[in-house]
Amino acid sequence: MEQNLTATPEPRVGAVNPPHHTDIRTARRVIVAAALGNFVEWFDYGVYGFLAATIAKVFFPGTDPTTQIIAAIGVFGVGFLIRPIGAIIFGSHADKHGRKPVMLFTVVLMSGATFLIGVLPTYQAIGLWAPALLIVIRLLQGIGAGGEVGSVTVVLSEAAPPRRRGFAGSMSPVSSFMAFLTASTLVLLLNVSLTPDQLEAWGWRIPFLLSLPLGFVGLLLRWRLEETVPFKQLVDENRVSPAPVREVFRKSPGAMLVMGGITATTAVGLWMLVTYMTSFLSNTVGLTGTQSILTTVLGVAAALLFTLLGGVLSDRFGRRRMLIITTSLLVVFVYPCFLLATTGNLPSAIAGLILFGALLGLFDGGFTAAAAELFPTRYRTAGVALPFNVGAAIFGGGVPYASAWLVQATGNQQAGAWLVILAAAISLLAAIAIPAATHGRFLAGRPLDAND
Repeated sequence: MEQNLTATPEPRVGAVNPPHHTDIRTARRVIVAAALGNFVEWFDYGVYGFLAATIAKVFFPGTDPTTQIIAAIGVFGVGFLIRPIGAIIFGSHADKHGRKPVMLFTVVLMSGATFLIGVLPTYQAIGLWAPALLIVIRLLQGIGAGGEVGSVTVVLSEAAPPRRRGFAGSMSPVSSFMAFLTASTLVLLLNVSLTPDQLEAWGWRIPFLLSLPLGFVGLLLRWRLEETVPFKQLVDENRVSPAPVREVFRKSPGAMLVMGGITATTAVGLWMLVTYMTSFLSNTVGLTGTQSILTTVLGVAAALLFTLLGGVLSDRFGRRRMLIITTSLLVVFVYPCFLLATTGNLPSAIAGLILFGALLGLFDGGFTAAAAELFPTRYRTAGVALPFNVGAAIFGGGVPYASAWLVQATGNQQAGAWLVILAAAISLLAAIAIPAATHGRFLAGRPLDAND
């Protein structure tokens, strides 16, 4: 769906100075570089999620399969716990010194950490040091991810014309879903082409090792970027915040609560789809490993396509309205999606995950622009990054673990659906509260300039 990115922003009423304008070539370059760099980083995360079953055997041997999976997913969740620290460090730095340095550092940190997983000795080689080192590396990834989300969200939104901000902002979740799609497809090819013994012995390392050249590409793309126009305007007017984190707590506590609330759906839904479902379908539902990965791949592909649609629709109908509609649909239809996915029948499982992915994509399409529009330029990155990563730590990191535990404890294969329903209900309430949180100051279709 072609979008015209040449629209000229209307000057804000009451602006001290007219906002700078981002030319179309610069806007496209920023969007491509930010999205592709984001792809590199979330490819790293996706690889771990789709290889969770194999990683469980390599780093946590000697226990039953269910306990192995819970241990591997638990290590995955560790990286989420430290993400708020990364958000504070990098969010503050981006608002004080610019978005570009943060985007350069995070792509190096995450791709380098993922490469280290690819060369990490196994439990059989070094014993308990193997899972211990895996935890340390996951912590490094978590710090990098804490800085990545806020900076990419802000850069995409600040580079786009106001009336195309939803479409431009959707490139963040689109690139994330594309990364997960690429990771899952690669893991599927490994499962098809290698024997289980080969995959466990050395094949699992291949996707992690690929993160190094991918990270280099992301670094080159981001190196050529300039600072965003709103941040340049802020510097020109000598209005850069000396303490963005403190300022966002003082001036926009309501917006931070709303941001955390709408994060619940994207955090729970995303990690339910891309990290939990593959192992769940194979270990609990009874599909083969190849069938489970194929089903997840199709669900992620649906999420990707409908995210683009969601971004376009949010530009047309408004972010708040789209968030309310999509969270309501998730509350109603998530449980039927899980019922289809747990029949043990491959076509039904595919239908369930495609529907789930489509609904999640529609929500994510308008999420990025909505997040950026909640906060002014002075502390926009900190405002987006901190509640998002706190929400991700609370709602997202523990989702695979909690889902596996609920299924095991209750014997109900659809138990994980209630986590998504709860998250969507929280986001629905947050979306309804958006006007009160912003006091009508930051609206879709208006420029994100330094005078907002």
